[in-house]
Amino acid sequence: MEGLIGKEPGVPKMSAGATYSWIVQNFGQCPGGYDEDSEVVQQYTRAYCWYVISRVLFSDATGDRASFMWLQLFAGWKHGLSWGTAALAYLYRQLDEACRRGTDPKDRSKSKEANIGGPMILLSDWCWERLPVGRPTVLDYDRWDDHGDPERMATWACHWDKVEGFFGVSKTHYLHYVNELDVMIPEHVTWEPYETAGNIGHDISFALNPKCLDESHLWKLRGPLICYYAWSGIYHTGL
Repeated sequence: MEGLIGKEPGVPKMSAGATYSWIVQNFGQCPGGYDEDSEVVQQYTRAYCWYVISRVLFSDATGDRASFMWLQLFAGWKHGLSWGTAALAYLYRQLDEACRRGTDPKDRSKSKEANIGGPMILLSDWCWERLPVGRPTVLDYDRWDDHGDPERMATWACHWDKVEGFFGVSKTHYLHYVNELDVMIPEHVTWEPYETAGNIGHDISFALNPKCLDESHLWKLRGPLICYYAWSGIYHTGL
């Protein structure tokens, strides 16, 4: 960690990563006076990418720390990794594990909590676009300024930027939510929200970011996936 970002937390029993608060405290603002190729800028860039990747794309049940294994991926910049594909695979695995966890029928004292991780923002947007259940009310949206850069154009999630927050008793609303899901039929689902005529952009006057289609050639890819968590362990043990 010190070799990649110049610092290490120095917290006992936390050799696998660092807390998000530590990253923000130490790398919240990159100091001026350095060119973009300097080692200092490289370190702050790694810390920023590490923070975003750990907290947004590959979040886990710990909720407060970034795993060191993701930081290793930014030792170099020309790795050619497909982050979108990996994030989807990680989310599907998390959904599968969350659905399978429960009380052990042979020993009810051995109950497992149903935790979930991955890109929860992506999952929320996916559900809101397709399912009429639990969908928040869109309040407004700010006019998007891409500063003339196509890669800074808005993504589809911009539609849900400002929504009405949740107020109420969570347990009561949970039962209501489950009941609504139980009575849903296929006709209630918007299966292809991006292809519905007149629905592109939700009456929002912006074009989608071209990066949304960058990896379209991988959408139906069939190939091996590397579990980096396991690979990282093998790498460090020298096996």
